[in-house]
Amino acid sequence: MPNPLSIKRINKLCLIAILVFFIFQLSGIFFAKFNFEIFTEEYNKFLKNEFLSDDKLYALAGWLYVHGHSPDEINFEHPPLAKYLIGLSEIAFGNHALSSLIFGVLTLVVVFLLSRALIKRPLLALMPVLALSLDKLFVGFSSSSMLDVYLTFFSSLSMLLFVKGLKNKRLMPLFYATAGLAAACKWIGVFVPLSALVYYAWRRDKWNLKFFPIGLALALASYSLTYLVFFAAGHGLQDFVSLQLRMYRFQCFMRFGRGTPPPLWLLLHFLTGVEGPAEHAIVEVAGTPGNLTVRTLSVEYGLSLIKAFNPLTWPLSFSASILSLYYAKLKGDKVFPIIPLSFFSLLALTSFGQVFIWYILPALPFAFISLTYFVEGVYAGAKNRRVAAFLILAYAIALSIWSLMVQLPSFIHFPIE
Repeated sequence: MPNPLSIKRINKLCLIAILVFFIFQLSGIFFAKFNFEIFTEEYNKFLKNEFLSDDKLYALAGWLYVHGHSPDEINFEHPPLAKYLIGLSEIAFGNHALSSLIFGVLTLVVVFLLSRALIKRPLLALMPVLALSLDKLFVGFSSSSMLDVYLTFFSSLSMLLFVKGLKNKRLMPLFYATAGLAAACKWIGVFVPLSALVYYAWRRDKWNLKFFPIGLALALASYSLTYLVFFAAGHGLQDFVSLQLRMYRFQCFMRFGRGTPPPLWLLLHFLTGVEGPAEHAIVEVAGTPGNLTVRTLSVEYGLSLIKAFNPLTWPLSFSASILSLYYAKLKGDKVFPIIPLSFFSLLALTSFGQVFIWYILPALPFAFISLTYFVEGVYAGAKNRRVAAFLILAYAIALSIWSLMVQLPSFIHFPIE
């Protein structure tokens, strides 16, 4: 029988290796520099209806926030916490993306701790960390000043506190406070307390159901604390409520006011990697800046693909999340179901309206843990453990090869005669 201490040591070394390689993948962002003047100039053009990428908008907002500007003055559309963290990165490192890398690494550590709390076999508990560290969506958002990697960190941390809190109720207030911080990055973070409520109802947990309103109050308090600068600027409670309603109206317009795709459209993207039919136009631009002429040369028809799609994790993790509930029932595991329930809660919140594939990012840790839990169940029931272990290793190798060497095109052209 292997020495438990040696297994723990191997586990730590493997985790460190994954973290080091993850940082190596993103080493290019160490050279990114935040330039306030350039970003401000681009923002002024944005106010005149020119394009400005979200990461640059959040980077500029973060800089202004940490220099005393109130969150209602620029980019009110999202809560301010993630942008404050981006702004702190700009002050500390002169780099608007470095904090995303830091929080990406912290997320991997939290996912490892969460996986270790739920997966019995230590080495197998590394699989969710490996899958997440190689996921193109997670890697991409850990290298830019977008908000979603911060949301992913706080939602993963809150779920770790939840799992620990089921055994030690003193941690439950921390769970709700952290869930409030997740929502303070992006509103979609409400999937965390929603999944907890579904879990309580499913388990008929009377104590936690009674504590839930108090927990929501704690979550709202931690959420509101991220608006301290807003209140310090002289705004009152009524102004705060008005700002939240303004955000709500904006989000409703963006989700439902411009036409909506069919329900479960995002789930279809997640399962297939196909966004849908698309057309690419090849145009010719001629003339001077004040007198341009645009002529369409040809139009190509085909399918638009999601470049971050991974067939070895995304669709498999959805099926495994369902099957993992079955294995949890067989084992009598009363804690684990919160993981797939969290994954499904986020899917439910993103099933309607205009949504983007990166909305699924905070659920990926839970999807990959569910996949590993299912694999562990299959391994435990295998007649030949050596063959099962070999297949698991082969899967991990195939996952690494696909993630590092295969790049899907964004568009597949279908010739039409």
